[in-house]
Amino acid sequence: MIYGHTPFQHITGNIMAKLHTIADPNTRIEYPATSVSGPSATVGNPTPPRYTVPVPTAAISSIRGCLEHDKEKRLTIPELLKHEFLVPRLNASSSSPTLPPGATSITKDQMAMLVNYLLRANGVKPPPPGDRTAEELFDQLESQNLRSQGQ
Repeated sequence: MIYGHTPFQHITGNIMAKLHTIADPNTRIEYPATSVSGPSATVGNPTPPRYTVPVPTAAISSIRGCLEHDKEKRLTIPELLKHEFLVPRLNASSSSPTLPPGATSITKDQMAMLVNYLLRANGVKPPPPGDRTAEELFDQLESQNLRSQGQ
């Protein structure tokens, strides 16, 4: 979900081609620092907007740990459940997770992608240009998070 596709999606052919590539210890896996995603093209919108979203280093670390070829180095389930990506580090001066400026639990761009995805998944047309639904939802979430942190 982070990159908008499954690992090894670029490998074409039958399932055996994928399995051989995955099993090959020399296979190089890319972990880009950004993800480019957005709604799928439709008849009415053949070139939908694309969003570049930074991928947190903790997310890359957890993906890398899960896809480690050497089973002795691969993250175990207990290690993954304690990983920073799933259990964010707390700021030493605060009891709340440290988030980048301008973000709450998700960014505004991610909220827009989520709203558009949910609309598409339910057969509803995407909002018209200038619609502020995603921005208003983000603002509500950010406000609620601040209230729950006593700020």
